[in-house]
Amino acid sequence: MKKILAISILAVLLMWPALCQAGTESFPGRIGSAVLQQAWDAVSLDHPSEAMSLLSGYRPEDVSRAAYHFIYAKALAERQKPLMAIEHLTKSYLYAPPGELRQLSFLLRAETYLKMGYFDEARTQFRVFERLFPESSYNLRAYRGLAVSLSETGSPAEAMLYYEKAGKGPEVLLEMANTSQRIGMTGQASGLYKEVYQKRPDLIQASDETRFLLGENRRLSGKLAEAQLYYASVRTNPFREKAELAQGLMELEGGKLESAADFFERVAHSADRHIARQALLHLAETRLRAGRAGDAKEALQAIRMNYPYCPEYDAALLQLGKIAVSEGHPETAVKLLNELVFRRNPSREALDQFESMIREAMGKGDTARLLGLWKSVGPWLLDTSRERFLLATAEALRHQWRPFFDLARWISKRGSADIQRRSCLMMAGAYADIGNTAAARIYLIKGRVGADPDEVRRTEAGIFIADGNKKAAAQALLGLRTIERADLPLLSEFITAAGSPGAVGRLDAAIRRLGAGADVCLRVADIYFEMNKRAEALSYYRRALEADPANEWALFMAGSLMTGSEADNMLTTAGKASSRVGTVASAYLKERTVDKKLREIF
Repeated sequence: MKKILAISILAVLLMWPALCQAGTESFPGRIGSAVLQQAWDAVSLDHPSEAMSLLSGYRPEDVSRAAYHFIYAKALAERQKPLMAIEHLTKSYLYAPPGELRQLSFLLRAETYLKMGYFDEARTQFRVFERLFPESSYNLRAYRGLAVSLSETGSPAEAMLYYEKAGKGPEVLLEMANTSQRIGMTGQASGLYKEVYQKRPDLIQASDETRFLLGENRRLSGKLAEAQLYYASVRTNPFREKAELAQGLMELEGGKLESAADFFERVAHSADRHIARQALLHLAETRLRAGRAGDAKEALQAIRMNYPYCPEYDAALLQLGKIAVSEGHPETAVKLLNELVFRRNPSREALDQFESMIREAMGKGDTARLLGLWKSVGPWLLDTSRERFLLATAEALRHQWRPFFDLARWISKRGSADIQRRSCLMMAGAYADIGNTAAARIYLIKGRVGADPDEVRRTEAGIFIADGNKKAAAQALLGLRTIERADLPLLSEFITAAGSPGAVGRLDAAIRRLGAGADVCLRVADIYFEMNKRAEALSYYRRALEADPANEWALFMAGSLMTGSEADNMLTTAGKASSRVGTVASAYLKERTVDKKLREIF
């Protein structure tokens, strides 16, 4: 950190006109003393020691106090004693009458803070100068100083506003170009660099930081060959290492994985911790792309162990969690990701990864894994932006009563209107499942207004079933505008209670459209058998056998409705079962065999 601060200070010193610049310089006010005039001439000719010798025994009168402290400050600045210079500049400002000397004393104090690297203090001083002296002839210098201090204290966008006020000198344009590049205004920076190059090409070559930023500008503009030339011209750190990091990114983007890894490994042990973290993170990405997950984990673990509490640390934990998931170690992933979640400001990316893991568990029907994940991180996922995911999770947790009801109630209060309705209907159905029809009806009332009528009817059917009212349940299901496959088990179970002549026909049409499992087909087959519609019954027994070829009841009933060898084979197969159906099928086959022989005899 000290190294970075020193480099920043050096950059400001190179960019800023020196406070103690030698040469002929007019005094910004009235000196009023021969001794002070001699001291001023000594300072102007770059002889600060002579000036301080003259001033050391001098006792200024009131009228010359401001000049005395101003000249003393200039001498101290040339002797590299900025804090003492600031003290005398403060006194010069306080003693000076309104006018140029008063303004310049204040401005030089701000510029001294700037050159010392005290950017927060400098920013405050320049802002006060702007407010105190809005018509000053030194405003261009003040604007430039404020722009530099704003840029150095993390307000580059505001800094740009003051650079625009600071004039069109090449030094100002270069600072504007560098600041524009730092904040990602690549197009604007390109135009400014071009203008600087036309006016003062030597400025471009004077700073490694400028050449690095020019390399960044060319890389982001797609001019990779030019970017390489600028990166290669950078000689001093940290900009040399930043350039190598950028070169690694160029190689990575070009698919040259080993070359990219070489660059990243070269700077992974940089004394600049930010550069080292970035290099390790990109090295891990490079190794993952190359299929070397083990080497990638090594780089990520290095970040985890050595660089805690930074963006790269969080990114490393997130990537390690994803690798653990891909390698089939969800418990490890949970431990890693929990560190990113259990914070005052949980990581959005970590929560997204947890959501992905929960969706995967739901997709696989792994209720145990789903429940474990939800108990681990569920409260942190309660966000209205995830409401559809939360509704799906509640449905998957339907039979985990406490987690289900906690989640469903939260959604019913904070979700959008549609999600609230669907959540209320879901809770009504869940309460019906456990026989609490009073609560079920309360949530049905909350959820039915504006809801899909079919969803309301399905929920009503569940409540009627809980009440034992099979007829009302069947009528509710038959009232569906669109029967879905999930409705068929209940509808087939209660269809005969509906008392409607066309009920079975509608169920038959839905099965032909949607298909059905063996249980549904068997129920419909039995219904048709009881209605003495043997052809229809046989058709459905055959459908059941297609879904479940070993089903004893389907084999027995289909065999009993048929004749010939196929029927005998079905009865024989059913008769082998050690169950009541098997016993009946075996007896029926024997009876049929006896009847056949009797007919042959007589």
